[in-house]
Amino acid sequence: KGEPFEPDARMEAILTEAAMTGWSEMNVNFFANPRPERLIWPDRNWVFVPLAGPLDPETGDFGNADYRDLLANDFYFFMAWGTSSAIGRRQAGPGSLYFYTPRDATGAYLDGAQNYKLTVPGPVPASQFWSVTVYDTETRTIIDTDQGRGAVRTIYENPEPNKDGSFDIYFGPEAPEGKENNWVKTIPGKGWFTFMRIYGPQEPIFDSSWVLPDIEEGDW
Repeated sequence: KGEPFEPDARMEAILTEAAMTGWSEMNVNFFANPRPERLIWPDRNWVFVPLAGPLDPETGDFGNADYRDLLANDFYFFMAWGTSSAIGRRQAGPGSLYFYTPRDATGAYLDGAQNYKLTVPGPVPASQFWSVTVYDTETRTIIDTDQGRGAVRTIYENPEPNKDGSFDIYFGPEAPEGKENNWVKTIPGKGWFTFMRIYGPQEPIFDSSWVLPDIEEGDW
């Protein structure tokens, strides 16, 4: 501390390689994490966020006073940041629950040039509201298009339900005719991932009487 930092060419090369290796490792940890407890439903591609449960309210970290879960830490903070212990609480009641996936039903990564559909079964077990948001895989920020939004939310877009109470959410470069309000625009040449957020999660999520299907490739 307080000393000048003047690495020579050799040290610059080492530090550059270390930074790129760390970035690559965190990409794999986020987009291809192998931990089985990450899955909400074993036959689907939806992943819990945070990966290992909410922050410990006493330590403010993943893990506890005796154990720091560094891989869960990297997964979460590579994606985003936050400090509320109510984020990702896996129980019914106050708080919010986040589901994340970068893959379609076949296991392939989501492609901004393709059309997809997510059918959200109704009624959605949210006592407050829910949303589906699209992110750019390169920046991990909300997708930036001329649509001017990156989400379908029940408190803003108020998506139109199907006759059976379910909701079809569409993704792709162009909207299906007449479904613009239920659609998020994606960018050809770019990957994307999505979060479904449920505010005030209810018991059907946890007893598996409500299950979210995987995203399916569409044709329109």
